[in-house]
Amino acid sequence: GGAGGGGGVGVDSGGERRAATLAAHPPPLPPRLPAVGQHPRSALERVESVVESAAAAVGLAAAAKHVEPLPLDIIRPQDVSIVRYHVPGGTHSKSGLLTEINHAAYAKRHGYRLGADKVSETSFESVMHLVDPASWIKVPLMLAAIDPRVSGVAPSELVIWVDADVVFTSPEVELTSLLANLVPEGSSKSVIMARDLGNNIVNGGVIIVRRSEWSVAFLRRLLETSRNETTRRSGYWEQDAIKVLYDANEFGERDNILVIEERHLLNAFTKRREWRHGDFIAHHTQCPFHEDFGVTHDECEKLFRLFICTSTPLDDPLVRNFCAPITAPELPPPQLSLLLESATNVAWPWPTEIMGTINDVPAEVKFYAASAKLPGVTRLCEVGFAKGHSAITMLWSNPESTLVSFDLEDLEHAQRSLEYVKKLFPNRVNRVAGDSLVSLSAHATSLGDTPEICDLFSVDGVHEGD
Repeated sequence: GGAGGGGGVGVDSGGERRAATLAAHPPPLPPRLPAVGQHPRSALERVESVVESAAAAVGLAAAAKHVEPLPLDIIRPQDVSIVRYHVPGGTHSKSGLLTEINHAAYAKRHGYRLGADKVSETSFESVMHLVDPASWIKVPLMLAAIDPRVSGVAPSELVIWVDADVVFTSPEVELTSLLANLVPEGSSKSVIMARDLGNNIVNGGVIIVRRSEWSVAFLRRLLETSRNETTRRSGYWEQDAIKVLYDANEFGERDNILVIEERHLLNAFTKRREWRHGDFIAHHTQCPFHEDFGVTHDECEKLFRLFICTSTPLDDPLVRNFCAPITAPELPPPQLSLLLESATNVAWPWPTEIMGTINDVPAEVKFYAASAKLPGVTRLCEVGFAKGHSAITMLWSNPESTLVSFDLEDLEHAQRSLEYVKKLFPNRVNRVAGDSLVSLSAHATSLGDTPEICDLFSVDGVHEGD
């Protein structure tokens, strides 16, 4: 069910709490859209002229909306929309076709609606190509998803905008479950975005909007700023406009916008090695961007391929062909390869004198994985932990195994890696710190008459001297 011209809201059988919540927030009638002004190139005016005619055509003189967002635990899958768009032939033309499949698969898995399912051709498709610059299209599309005057259909209670270079990397995670961990309990925050780099405050690649009186008004105010030519064409487009509104705080922007400080929890940048195994989204914006983060063009291509191929069904020919180079039998499984890339991100930065890992040589990864799965192997031992690639490969390949690792304790990147591997494989890793030339024999002596047996021993410690 949803809000129509009369403001009625349908209720599922057994949805008494939902009905009570809606009744507690009587939907006020908002003012009509402002008249078209004197700036014909404004994205706002192009949209408004079409919106007015579409609203009249479907009899929606005004939209019903909540004063506060609905509680997350009563939002149904059909109340959630994923909104996305990419410009054919544009910057993300190639990747956009692949992420479109990824986004659609995520929506289908959870019963969410895609923005295209909600935006009628008469109301919006006819003006999408007119919005200039194209990045601004996200604003009217999000508005269309929560305001029935724009779409002519029942609005969504929860909307997530994702750029065309965004991949859902944990498709099993429901959006409401994600927000339950990000938004403080009982919070009425209506817009959720991750912190951006520099002075931009928030990044517009991923925007979550909870439908409320404030969020509808905010998106319309944001679109209103497109009347200003300088703002509309600034280097970061709608992001700069959000910053202007946030800094001014004239309408409670700071109280209603939640900025996620740990960006990777919502919007992990590939170019900054932020993505971790289990993160909800990987954002491939401007990758590679800066050599300081050590991400080369080839690594960017590899990571994007792994993101798509480990989180998107392979039944689509486009995806299947795109993933063929990394799904060959002679290569490590893509899921393991992505886990190793995540470990690389965790370890960064590391001392320049520490060079490659087994992750640089697929045949070595395959060898370690096969060795860990040999009959009778459950107790793994290794000298040399470093970034944790060999440890991850063996532990992932043999779920019944445990590991004792001998490694130096004064390497900061190795300590980060150790904590990460322990998180991935709880209660399966024991590190013996110190120089293995001393610690190995000392550890054996400390065991007394009941020495631990190593079924498989990897030696990759000191590479020089005795």
